[in-house]
Formats: sequence, C-alpha cells, structure tokens
Amino acid sequence: MKRIFGALVILLFLAAGAYYTTLWYGARTAASELEDAVSPWGNLHWDAVRPTWDGRVTLQGVRWHWFDITRPVRARQVTLEAPGLLALPAWLVGGEQPSRWQLHVDDLELVVEPDLFRPWARSRRALSLKRHPLHFHGCGEQPALTPADLLRMGVDRISGDIELQDMGSGSGEYRYRAEMDAGRLGSLSLAWQAQDLKLPVVSGGRGVPALPRKAELIVRDAGLMRRLSSFCAAAEDEPVGEWVRRASSHWSQAMTGQGLAPTDATTELYRQWLLEGGELTFNWALAGDNWPESGLSAAQWRETTGLQVVHNNRELDDIGFHLSEPSDPPEETERAPLVQMEEPAPEPAFRESDTERAGAWIDRRVRLRLASGRKVEGQLVALEEGQLHIRRTLEGGSVVAPFPVTDVERFEVWRRADDMGRPISDGDSGPGLEDFLNPELGKIQPIPPASDSRED
Repeated sequence: MKRIFGALVILLFLAAGAYYTTLWYGARTAASELEDAVSPWGNLHWDAVRPTWDGRVTLQGVRWHWFDITRPVRARQVTLEAPGLLALPAWLVGGEQPSRWQLHVDDLELVVEPDLFRPWARSRRALSLKRHPLHFHGCGEQPALTPADLLRMGVDRISGDIELQDMGSGSGEYRYRAEMDAGRLGSLSLAWQAQDLKLPVVSGGRGVPALPRKAELIVRDAGLMRRLSSFCAAAEDEPVGEWVRRASSHWSQAMTGQGLAPTDATTELYRQWLLEGGELTFNWALAGDNWPESGLSAAQWRETTGLQVVHNNRELDDIGFHLSEPSDPPEETERAPLVQMEEPAPEPAFRESDTERAGAWIDRRVRLRLASGRKVEGQLVALEEGQLHIRRTLEGGSVVAPFPVTDVERFEVWRRADDMGRPISDGDSGPGLEDFLNPELGKIQPIPPASDSRED
C-alpha cells in the first residue's frame, strides 16, 4: 500500500512538473516568436515567465524598446489566461485557440521627455502630420502636439491598464472586447464583432482606418480636451472659445479637401468635443464588407455605415460625411524639411494680445492704444469689471488708473513670442485690486526665462 501511495505521489509530482514545464516552455516560445515578429520596429524584453497552476501565465517586467523613441515602454506584467487547465498549454504549444481567453497588461507606462522621439522619427512624423487631415491648425508653431507640449500641459507620463478578451462566438452581439484606462489621457472601451483578431489600428486605403464591420467604441477624455483647448488658445494668444471655433472650421476644410466633407452637425460635434470633452459613444454596423467609397451623400453614408453617436448621454443626428474625391493636390513631401528645428525664442518686444486674455498678463508691462488715439504704457495690475487697471510712473510717484476694455483698440504685452503668460481658463481675470497691496507687486515682473535658456 505504501508503495502504491508513493508511486501515485511520484506520478502526481511528475505530472505537475510536466504541466508546469509545458506551460512555461509554451509561454517562452510564444514570447520569443512575438519578439522576432516585432524586431523590425524594436526590441522586446521581459524579466521572467511565471506559470500558475490555475492555467495562467505571466510575463513580468516587460519592456518594449521602440526604435523611434528614447524611453522604453514598460509594463509591470502581462497575463494570459483561459478557462480550464489544459486549454492554454495546448494553445501555446501549437494547438487550437481556446473559445475564450483574456489578456491583461498591468501598469503600462511611458515616461514623457521633451526629446522623446528620435530625429528620424520626428522627420517622418513631421511629413505625415503635414498632410494628415486631423492635425491642428494654429496651436503654436507645431502642426500637432509634441512631448514637450504634453509636459507643459501637466502630462509627464502615459500610463494605464489594457484588457483584451475573446468572449467566444456564441457569447452575444460582440466577440472581442478591449478596454484601456490611460489615466490623465482618459479611457477607451472597444467592442467589435469579427471572425479573426484584427485590431483597428492599421490604416487601409486612402488613409481610412481598417475598422471592424460591427463595433461599439466609447471614448472618455478625463479632462484632456479642456486642457488641450486652453493650451492651444494660450499658444495662439486668443480666448478659448475663439480658438475652438477657428480650429473646428479649419478641421472641416481639411477634411473636405481629403474627400470627407463633414456635415454641419459633425463639425459642431468636433467643436463641442474640443470645448467640453466628456464621453463619446460610437456604434456602427456596415452594410457591406468595407467602409463606403467616394460618391456618397451624408445620408447614404449614414445608411451604409449604420453610425450612431452619443455625446455626454445625448444622441446626435445628422452625423456623417459627404464622400468625394480629394480636391487638395498631394504634398511635395520631398521638399519638406527633414527635421523640424526649434528656433530660439526671439528677443522680447511689444506683441499684440487679446484683452479677453488680459488675466494672463497681470504684473506685466503692457501698452494700450485707446479709441481716442491716446497711448498708455505701464504695469497691468488687475482686470476687474471690464476695466484694465494700469499702474504708471509719474513725476513724484505712481498712479493706478482704470481703462474700460471697450475703449481699447490695441492691447500689447512686452514678451517673447513663445511666452504664453500665466495659465488661465475662461472667465479667469487674475488677481484683483485688493491683491495690488501685496508687496510683491511693487514692480513690474520680469519676463520668465526661455525654456531652453541656461545659467552662465
């Protein structure tokens, strides 16, 4: 009896060891194949492979060194699991794919730094963004946000968690579901119906993304769009509402030039999204195998795609595009500069600003030209009740006098071109007159040093 019991213990030990080894070897082999597949774009590394007895396998300390960027993308662990004890080992060693499985990426993180993209990547990115219909018109000197801009907006890292699951063909309306929480950048939930696993990240013909036939997409911005609009408005030195209106108009024109003319409701949605952000939900179900080609009206496009859009719990109508051939001639990209070089900030000078952003220039040296033709120069100490309070030095002392904003024809600030002033939001007028008694306001504040300046 003891011999039989001992033999059973040994057999169980050997079976457990074989199971553990098979799971480890299958995961290690699959990860190595993935490493070879992505080698043209970067290097994939991990610290350890950890199988578990309940049919899960985890890669710990994952690092993706993309050749285009200077910092690695890190993940604390990546876990693949499937129901049952044998489904996952069999799949990893070349067997059939289980009917249900889940992939978890925990604590994904990329640290942002000003020179995140390498020179050749900036070159390629500059050329592609220049002719891309979604790039920003009028957000400083750059056609799109740079890592340095994200840092100025308070986003010093891109982090979050990703979950991808296959719920099986008989589980309901959608087979695959992916969810991503990106912290300050917001979250994204995507569910789609497909026979194979093709993520909607590869671009198809004419720049149209290769999207699944039937899907639901939910985007939450976590306040990013408000920060973006405030940042770009400050870069252009104009009110947020004015910048959003102009950016929406330029976007509509750019899309029309690409052969995707948005309806008025679509342009208004774009404007509201830039201004308010919030939650956007898209549902679509294609009538055919592919997204429609050119030559369709917006109504035909909606019927073909079955698109439904909900913004902040409000369903929107008349969302769509008129499809036509692109009217803009192709860009001569070979004449574009290889690398966008940042010019040093020019010397300070009186530069025109908008009186609605006067709160950004409290304590600064300003110059007014009034409707009467009179010119006033001094320190802006407050903006209250529609009046600019200017401190001027006269013989025998100084005096603070109010000037109605309605009488100001030209408002100029002594600053550099890249100086955005104090960060403000809509309706923010800055410190009031009571703050003028603060001793720190006794003299005009100097212009902040340039971001790339160095101490001698």
